Amino acid sequence: METGERVAISGFIVTGSAPKRVGVRALGPSLANFGVSGPLDDPIIQLNRGDGSVVMANDNWKNTQQAEIMGAGLAPSNDKEAALIATLTAGNYTAIVSGKNGGTGVPWQKFMTWIRLPMPGSRTLAPARRSAVAPMC
Repeated sequence: METGERVAISGFIVTGSAPKRVGVRALGPSLANFGVSGPLDDPIIQLNRGDGSVVMANDNWKNTQQAEIMGAGLAPSNDKEAALIATLTAGNYTAIVSGKNGGTGVPWQKFMTWIRLPMPGSRTLAPARRSAVAPMC
């Protein structure tokens, strides 16, 4: 992952009349524990509406929503990693992962909805992802 337009983006759609709880996390430093070379040192995640306005953002997951993130099983293992939980109404959304202060490296982004906390009347359509990929030579 790089900077500017070459960041990791996941898009998803919430449909229906009822709000939907979603969680997104961005891992970086902990990926080294799994043999990933050059992980993103300090990921930031930003959740945007389809019009580009920001719903919320997170840098270090323990700074906001710590109890809720832990209770949902979404807590990253490294304090520098990012996570957030939001309740969204119908619409298009993007979750953008970038590096703090323009940092680059390999991120991993996870999007989830809560089946155990159903919200009748809403659906989340499958997320689509885009990120820069460099050839391995």
